[in-house]
Formats: sequence, structure tokens, C-alpha cells
Amino acid sequence: MIGVLATLIAIAATPVQVTRLSLPFQGIWGIIQGFDSGETHVRYAAFALDFVPAQPKTTPAPKPGAPLTAFACYGRPVLAPADGTVVRANGDARDWPAYQKGSDPGNYVIIQHAPGEYTEFRHLAADSVKLTFIGKTFLIPFSSQVVSGGGSTV
Repeated sequence: MIGVLATLIAIAATPVQVTRLSLPFQGIWGIIQGFDSGETHVRYAAFALDFVPAQPKTTPAPKPGAPLTAFACYGRPVLAPADGTVVRANGDARDWPAYQKGSDPGNYVIIQHAPGEYTEFRHLAADSVKLTFIGKTFLIPFSSQVVSGGGSTV
């Protein structure tokens, strides 16, 4: 009973989301890694989702050493899920080989949609983050491209 009460209190204390988000891609995609899972979706990234485009169920993952173009998500556009302000971005990182963690923060965009409401996009392709400025209101469509075999993290 105490656990249920604590859960109800936590739910009641959660602020109401004010931003209506759209999915950041077109077509049919699925989640390959979800909330609070694996070695990477913990702490700060506990609510991250990794999406990949739909493929036949029997499609094997590309093997280590395969070119990035072998991954179904490579080069696919990533769209802004709602209007907002770009609060941080990096587009200077190189593309790392699949299954290899890079030694830089990678290419990413973080958008604030409302006070306390953010979306963050990781695994973006080199030279695909096209922002002229940071800290200005930014309207759909923002777009970039997915690079890694890990999918597009949102």
C-alpha cells in the first residue's frame, strides 16, 4: 500500500506537459532501445528512445566494419517534433564507424519547447546539423540526418 501511495504522490507531483510533440521522422519506425535500459539509457538519458526504420523481421543487423550506408537509418531525415528554441547544438563531429564509441560528444541538437520541456537528438550525421544560430526561436522543419547503427536517439 505504501508503494502505491508513493507512486500516486509522484504522479500527482509531475508537471503537466504543455507541448504537443510529433514523431521526429516520416514513415514507419520502431523502438530498438527504450527507457532506462542497457548501458547507455541510464541517469540523464534514462528516458531516451532509439528509433529505427521498419524492416523485414528477418533482416540481420550489419556486421562490425560494415559501411554506415548499410544501416537502414543512415541518411534518413530527423525532424523537429515541435517549435522551440535551440539551446545547444554540435555539428562538428565526424562519423565514427558503427559499433565504435567516438571520443567526442557527437553531433546533436537540444531544443527547449517550453519551460522544463526539451527534446534532444543524438547520433546525427557529420555535416548534417544545419543551424545558423543558437538561442533563437526555431520552427519546423529543422532537419538533420541519422548516422549511427544505433538509430536516432530522442
